[in-house]
Amino acid sequence: MQPRLDAVRRRLTKHWPARGVPCRCWLVETPAGLVLVDTGIGLIDIALPWRRLGARWLTLFETPKDPDITAAHQIRKLGFSLSDVQHIILTHAHAEHTGGLSDFPEALVHLNAQAIDVIKTDRATSWRYRPQHWAHKPRWEPWHDGNVSWFDMRGAQRIVGLPESLLVVPLPGHDIGHAGIAVRTERGWWLHTGDARSPIRPHRALPDLLGLSADDSLFGASFTRRRLKTLAEHHGVNLVGSHDIDPLSDP
Repeated sequence: MQPRLDAVRRRLTKHWPARGVPCRCWLVETPAGLVLVDTGIGLIDIALPWRRLGARWLTLFETPKDPDITAAHQIRKLGFSLSDVQHIILTHAHAEHTGGLSDFPEALVHLNAQAIDVIKTDRATSWRYRPQHWAHKPRWEPWHDGNVSWFDMRGAQRIVGLPESLLVVPLPGHDIGHAGIAVRTERGWWLHTGDARSPIRPHRALPDLLGLSADDSLFGASFTRRRLKTLAEHHGVNLVGSHDIDPLSDP
């Protein structure tokens, strides 16, 4: 049985209100339970933004105020309970992708092994990592680069217990262990590219708020851009970035 990714009911979008920039998360229904790809901003972030997100983050982005934007609220609106989310897969560990971890304390949290090693030590010095987001001590499940060949490219990895039609695809350049999440649907493969920018579809992605150009490390290394270009142009993979604000077509 393949996971079903429904464009209307399963793709969750969290918005930073004043910026109009989303942090797109996917909710994938599988035989092993619901799988949430990234968490967006969480309920406690909205209740305690300065403590949870920090001054630097709040200087750059609008302070979140509406609990309805959270994955927790949107999942409940779909008729699920939060405990139905059995797995969370993080593209990387930056704050806008991890804020909702504490809303799903029972879920296994899958993240690249190197990234877990960094954020659990005093090497996690970047303002974009927020230890408050994992202070509840989630159940980390590290993954390593695999040897699965996906469209003639190696390095993809399957996650034990989840269908083979869901893969983790390394997309280096933006952050330690940065990866995309690929899901096969009845209408082909879809790849959540995290913060790796798609070079195929021009779009208004994350603004140049950090002093980085569109070609800088914020949107991935040249290797990743070439990989995304090949996937889209030669293999018909549908690419969706975390901060892509273009309208989405139905899978």
